[in-house]
Amino acid sequence: MTADGTERTFSALRSEFRTLSDLIETIERSGNELLGRDGHRPYDLLEDLVLNGQMEPCMYIAQQLVLDEASVDDDGAQRPAAYWAWPAVRGNNRTRARQTLLGLTSAEVVTGVLMTKLGKDGADVATNPSFWVHRYAQHLNTAYRETFQANNTDATAVRAAKVAVVQAHLVIGSPTPERLYRIVQSSNRRDHVHPPLGFRPNDCSRSMGRSILGSYSVAGILPEMVADVLAGTQPVDRLPEGPGDAPVSVQRDWCSMRLLAEFFPAEDDARRPLIRAALSEPAASTLLRAHVNRRLRAWSALTAESYPQP
Repeated sequence: MTADGTERTFSALRSEFRTLSDLIETIERSGNELLGRDGHRPYDLLEDLVLNGQMEPCMYIAQQLVLDEASVDDDGAQRPAAYWAWPAVRGNNRTRARQTLLGLTSAEVVTGVLMTKLGKDGADVATNPSFWVHRYAQHLNTAYRETFQANNTDATAVRAAKVAVVQAHLVIGSPTPERLYRIVQSSNRRDHVHPPLGFRPNDCSRSMGRSILGSYSVAGILPEMVADVLAGTQPVDRLPEGPGDAPVSVQRDWCSMRLLAEFFPAEDDARRPLIRAALSEPAASTLLRAHVNRRLRAWSALTAESYPQP
């Protein structure tokens, strides 16, 4: 709500949870899912951050997390009814590894840190980042001086020294928030598709498929809502020209055939150069079976992703 009484929607995300425990469980589950998508790197990301620090900035988007029920600590203290977080939309793995080095979890970063981690006694939780970030930094700095003098290179404060301060890109507003997800996907494409990260084949294919759909949408060939449905981020029944409330199998078949037509256009010359650019393909006259298989893998990955959503 602006000063003149009108409403304006920005790119900040908003999610609702029933209780604080539900919120913490969701954050932890997301972190566990991320572990399975870390990819087959030719190096240890955690140790690379210890030795070299973080070279490239991550990107974060503001998100408000609202609780339906008030929360009270064991000592009777009232917990906040809403939290603000900065989830990573680029550099999730680096963010997770950096938090591990700092001795923190994603849930703690969002909902608060135990006073014992700040070098204080008691079971209270510090929920205000303006307070606990400063105190935690002081605690680590003190520990760093002590352990460094003792030549204890395995201590948390020493191992985390090169990621104590890093650059970050923060998205605090956008005139096109509905396109933000696709923009982020496009910026991630080269990291996921090309070496040295070597992500799992299915993740690479999914990223390529979304890149194709995003290029169509930017060019005005494919409506944004259709691109979102085919990418698996919106339910099929939102499309007026879609299968509507048909059985799930029919909806998925519709998505599958529509994706096939988008990735292998028969007579649409406007789509062909966009696909070539998204997949870094050679000229049409020199396409090989490997390039066809690459498109098929992208189609297959998104087909598996585009189950109708509740």
